[in-house]
Amino acid sequence: MFRNRPELLVVLALTGCYNGNITDNYASIDARDLSGIAGPSALERKPVDFAPRATFATDNTLAALSYATSDIQDSKTVQGIFDRDDTSAGISIFTNLHDDPDEAVAPGLGPVMNQLSCVGCHRSSEIIDEFVDEADRGDLVSISNFRQSTPASRAHRIAPPEETKGHLLTIDGERNVETAAFTLFGDFDASDGRFNGLSIFGGPVFHVRATEGCNPDFIVPESQDPFLVGPLVTRVTAERAGPPYIGRGLMEAVYHGDISVDEDPLDQRNDFASEDPAVRLPPFNNPCGSDCISGRQNQSRMSDALVGGDPVVRLGRFGLRAAGPTIIQFVVGGTQGELGFTSVLQPSEPSNALNTSPTCVDEGPDPELTIDELRGLRDVIRLVAPPRPAPELMGDADANAALQADVEAGARLFGLDLDAWRGRMNGTVETDANVTRNEARGRAMDRQLNCSGCHTPILPTGISPAAIDEVSETLSQRWAPIFSDLLIHDMGGFPPGFDEAGFVAENEQYQGLSRNLADFALPGQGLAMGTEWRTSPLMGLGKIGPPFLHDARVYLNQPDPQFYYAHNADLDASGVPVSDRITPIDTFDEALIAVIEIHDLPTPPDTDGDGMPNYEACQTVGQGQSADHTAFCVRDSEFRSEARLVIEKWRALTRAEQLQVVAFLKSL
Repeated sequence: MFRNRPELLVVLALTGCYNGNITDNYASIDARDLSGIAGPSALERKPVDFAPRATFATDNTLAALSYATSDIQDSKTVQGIFDRDDTSAGISIFTNLHDDPDEAVAPGLGPVMNQLSCVGCHRSSEIIDEFVDEADRGDLVSISNFRQSTPASRAHRIAPPEETKGHLLTIDGERNVETAAFTLFGDFDASDGRFNGLSIFGGPVFHVRATEGCNPDFIVPESQDPFLVGPLVTRVTAERAGPPYIGRGLMEAVYHGDISVDEDPLDQRNDFASEDPAVRLPPFNNPCGSDCISGRQNQSRMSDALVGGDPVVRLGRFGLRAAGPTIIQFVVGGTQGELGFTSVLQPSEPSNALNTSPTCVDEGPDPELTIDELRGLRDVIRLVAPPRPAPELMGDADANAALQADVEAGARLFGLDLDAWRGRMNGTVETDANVTRNEARGRAMDRQLNCSGCHTPILPTGISPAAIDEVSETLSQRWAPIFSDLLIHDMGGFPPGFDEAGFVAENEQYQGLSRNLADFALPGQGLAMGTEWRTSPLMGLGKIGPPFLHDARVYLNQPDPQFYYAHNADLDASGVPVSDRITPIDTFDEALIAVIEIHDLPTPPDTDGDGMPNYEACQTVGQGQSADHTAFCVRDSEFRSEARLVIEKWRALTRAEQLQVVAFLKSL
């Protein structure tokens, strides 16, 4: 929702929502492949072939990561992309450690970087098994899969039991928890929304490693920053975590018109639930005039990200804020920004003002990556398939009956049309003729919680831009279970300069876990504002697990935690509200519940235990952006997210019902 922000209407009016036939600009397959331009979708589609669930992401092999179809597994071209014995193959470049036995790093890396390999930002915890009990692992998730380093892995993050470790430095020079996330820094001007990435000081990416003779980045003290001029200009820092590259080839193949059709920037469409008021859980007085969900497309140019890129302003879909129209620009950005490799698409090397001396020399010949090697990396990402959902969700004969009942109940609460979804995933439905758009996208008539209002279960793919015939066939005209609308949404957040630490200290129930999703580090983020994020795809969620969110803030803890989460649930056996306890996140279930809660800022307490928020009990937190704003958590607060009504319904569920939603999510 763009509440109290009329300037955004001007932005929308100026940019519009592009719906031209951009495929006409690129007649050749080669040009469309590099630019990632998908063709239109048809009525007749096939189910996705999936990757085998049991072995998904257990190794960096074609069999463990990609589609089960023989077209992919038997393709000599695809096998070459996943050939670990070929050092120039995409999978080798992605997973190999780029070091030299005789040197600290191999020639070509640096002069500054964060990792020695691509997979360094795509690895999960190596020590989870040491403290997660067998009983807590659940029937649908293999904790061992959390320990892999593959393109499908999330960024590693975990709090060690005794001392903090890791390479990532915070702004005050202290060590952060062990992490493979990286830091962005720069100056943000709230008067016009501009972000200065401080490239003169090595920004916007903070590099913590350097080659011999060179120096890592430093974040210039605010007292020495010449750009902090004006009352509304502030220093901002933010962490980013590498996402799991699951189903990105399917996302790339979705035609832009099939994404933009779900836009509702002015919140004029009410899709919250069925027309029957009896199924609205709980009843509510609508604060938005509609369903509060107002997703919009992001837009950008590929030419802004790499040399020779497509100059057309196009719909974005990749990245945490959907700022990227193509996969290739993230390949270029990662190899250059995190490892320091140059290429014909990004010939400059990351550096800083400390590395202008003759001692800082990169001896590798430029460019250090060829266009074919970049394409190979892109094709690896394109070919990582979503794992087949659990049998309990698919309705398979070998499903556990008791577990299936919970999964199905959770799916209904989520807003999934099980019959429509299963029909398309199992291949019993081939066409969308004579059905509603909601049914075609797997959304139920009664959406209950309405999680599916943003996490769209099915997006149809059109014609994949992949130049490799077998890849294009595997990705084109499919029912893709992406569980995202690929739009950006206003997720709320504290205003710049808000004393979050003071608020947390005064409100015990919120201690330990930042509820603020606003983040004003905005390098090359297209139209997205600091509170806007793309709906995260949920494909493979049950096989990948924590950490969650853009900065990996929700991760599994040791039993002696450094990170906490306050449950919101029923009374315990002694009558003490569970919400009054502070508990660590040490199970997958707790991590999922925590990340759901963070979808909205704190709501008023449920003072009478009926599941309904008491707005009169809102904490007073001082002046906000509006002169008369004192109540932080009222329903029409400018700080709350588009998910406000969804989360109010979530908090009205019993603990057992919440765990049914968790069981459903773990089945993905």
